[in-house]
Amino acid sequence: MALSSTDLAKVVSLRAPVLMLDTCVLLDVIRDITRPDVHLHNVKAAMAMLQASESGKDLVVLMAEQVSTELRENLPNVEKGAKTSLEMFRTQAIRVDQVAAEFGAVGTMATSHLADHVARARKTMARWERVSLPAVPSSSVPARAIHRVVDAIAPSRKGKDSTRDCLIFETYLEAAAQIRAASFTGKIVFGSSNVDDYVDKGTRKLHLVLETEFASHSMEYGMNFGSMQHLLGI
Repeated sequence: MALSSTDLAKVVSLRAPVLMLDTCVLLDVIRDITRPDVHLHNVKAAMAMLQASESGKDLVVLMAEQVSTELRENLPNVEKGAKTSLEMFRTQAIRVDQVAAEFGAVGTMATSHLADHVARARKTMARWERVSLPAVPSSSVPARAIHRVVDAIAPSRKGKDSTRDCLIFETYLEAAAQIRAASFTGKIVFGSSNVDDYVDKGTRKLHLVLETEFASHSMEYGMNFGSMQHLLGI
């Protein structure tokens, strides 16, 4: 199934670029902002694409059914972790201020505005959920996902249970095939920050098998919101 006939018609008629989002990159919206790999340009890109989608004409966002399931399962723990990290950051700021004061420093760092950051991030996540069209896998998708896992075909790899990752990827491949079959010629980008499963460490390019599959549907891969925005031309 992937897209309903109504949603497929909407995608084709809009002729706007299509963004398919993995669970990990959506959870990045809420994850601890004190992490060293959080960059402002990616956050700005995410907000720009969200606004483009909310316009109803500049970007179409798809969300695989499995992604929705994983968000429900993981959001509470991700929110809790983000809150804990921010509280640690605020506590550290107080300690640093106190130590610096002993050396004659005057002034304190303002961190009170961070107290409700996670709640604001959760509201942003809700906007992504509202704007996304559901991609529901057909009955043949689970078997194709299991095949990838059994044969360790990327994004699956030996030593890791990648069943869910493969289910998401196969759902999006099905959706892309459906959209292309409807004569859609615009850009389709799959976004996932789960780089280890999609990119070859040696070449820093998509695994060869994935490169072939992406090319067969004229899809592109973005590893963060910044690269997605660039590929989509938003």
